[in-house]
Amino acid sequence: MINKEVEISILLALVLCLDEQIHVLKDQHNLNLKRKFNKLLKVSGQYEKEVMKSMEISGEYGIEAVYDALMDSISEAKKMAYETKN
Repeated sequence: MINKEVEISILLALVLCLDEQIHVLKDQHNLNLKRKFNKLLKVSGQYEKEVMKSMEISGEYGIEAVYDALMDSISEAKKMAYETKN
């Protein structure tokens, strides 16, 4: 059975991770791609606000723990990718 709050926490944490990765690459692309990045950031920000409203009502704040775990995994994957590339 799916726990809605857990699934929302994971999805929101993924959106936050994506947002952070987009900021890392934001200045590395041409103008058209930057516009798409900015549009994606805006939409993810709107989604985050809506979910946070929902989480405030339910009292569930497990997002930070999920986000931290995902970012740790992303950092480890980056480290491995850079080591493999060099």
